[in-house]
Amino acid sequence: MPASEAFSKIEAAKDAIANYVANAPARARFGFLVYGHKGNNQESGKAESCVGIELLAPIGGVDKGGVNDVMTRFQPVGWTPIGAALEKAREAFAAAESAENRIILVSDGIETCGGDPVAEAKKLHEEGYKVTVDVVGFDVSSNDAAQLRRIAEAGGGKYYDAKTQDDINDYFKRQGEAFSQTIKASNCYYDAVLDSDSCDINLVSKALTKISDERLHGEEKISPIGETADKWKAFNDFSERIRTLAEQRRERLRPLRERAKELRGKGFEINRQTIENYDKVKP
Repeated sequence: MPASEAFSKIEAAKDAIANYVANAPARARFGFLVYGHKGNNQESGKAESCVGIELLAPIGGVDKGGVNDVMTRFQPVGWTPIGAALEKAREAFAAAESAENRIILVSDGIETCGGDPVAEAKKLHEEGYKVTVDVVGFDVSSNDAAQLRRIAEAGGGKYYDAKTQDDINDYFKRQGEAFSQTIKASNCYYDAVLDSDSCDINLVSKALTKISDERLHGEEKISPIGETADKWKAFNDFSERIRTLAEQRRERLRPLRERAKELRGKGFEINRQTIENYDKVKP
């Protein structure tokens, strides 16, 4: 494609991604892996271009204020090693295998370096990395879109066909909005569980304080020895019973707390499903 066309596409994609990151929830962690910015688009530059895959920022290595700095560090000039890029992405997720991870692959064309991006997406999704691969085809032909769609399907994700700059802006805007809302919802659920714990602790603390005050400062002065020893023991037994019941309740609620924590940690997956369902029902 003409150099000016490639430039306008990448600038549109950069702007959309930068806005997405800038407006994402604070707990979202981003990384950037790029390809096609080494060598050139001639046969003489193919070898360098096809291995020129670079992790510009590891996961968590870029914040909202630094996203534009990262974006300015590459321009597309060469070939398209999607398969090798997905293989290299394993390194980026190696330390986050227990998390819910996601790749948004933005491409204006298909694999041109002889790799097998469908197989690599399938490996990432199925071999312990918990990675979902979504793909955005930016102004691609129907044939190219078909391969990119297969990559997304193999990666457990969705394919989105963006024909214009408005399309890609809309895609990332909706991704960000849905992600923010689902994070709020999952945090609300988690916070509700924490509030329940806090309420229990406060109630137990007040009850124990009340018992202690009654024992030490009530109308009848009681002592652990002498005629009031039985009453002293009854107060102690009552306090212990309250502590035991409170601990039993905490144990019963433990699965709920773990479930709430799990839901909060699945923001990206919840977001993906939200977008998928939205795409099915939108006019």
